[in-house]
Amino acid sequence: NDWESVEKAELLLIQWNGLYREGGSGSSNSTGLINAEPDLSCYILVLEAWSRLAKKEGVGGDEKLTAALKADAILQQMEQDYALGSSTISPDINVYTAVVKAYSSTKQNENAFVRVMEIVRKVDDVYISCGNNERDKPPSQLLLMALDTCANSKDAEVMTKYVDEYLLNRILE
Repeated sequence: NDWESVEKAELLLIQWNGLYREGGSGSSNSTGLINAEPDLSCYILVLEAWSRLAKKEGVGGDEKLTAALKADAILQQMEQDYALGSSTISPDINVYTAVVKAYSSTKQNENAFVRVMEIVRKVDDVYISCGNNERDKPPSQLLLMALDTCANSKDAEVMTKYVDEYLLNRILE
């Protein structure tokens, strides 16, 4: 089934990353792989698979949230590995968008919206720190998915706080 396929793809990515770390940069390991770090597209494929699964019709609410959390765990591991210097792969806008897309299908989950806003702020901070370079501008799709997640949270207080504070200002720019 789809769930098992995505889990297998994630497991292969994790194993590949582990083999890279065991072998280290430029040295052979027991499998004979040399410097075989998964590239960004490998991560994006797995993240997009979790995202599509979360959006799929017939997938229950708990499964949607689980898929989003699994995508987010991959993102957080990527960020941690890059920050520690154990990976040369830095998350890009496609990585962040895939995770937000997965969260946007969750229903009545305030934590999902709060996490989406953390991601949107991070992407926006990169855009600002790069001198508002058009290439690094967050896509409108990302903001629309954040609004969708907000509407799905069905918590008026949380929605009002974040929308007033952030989203509307960025959309109107």
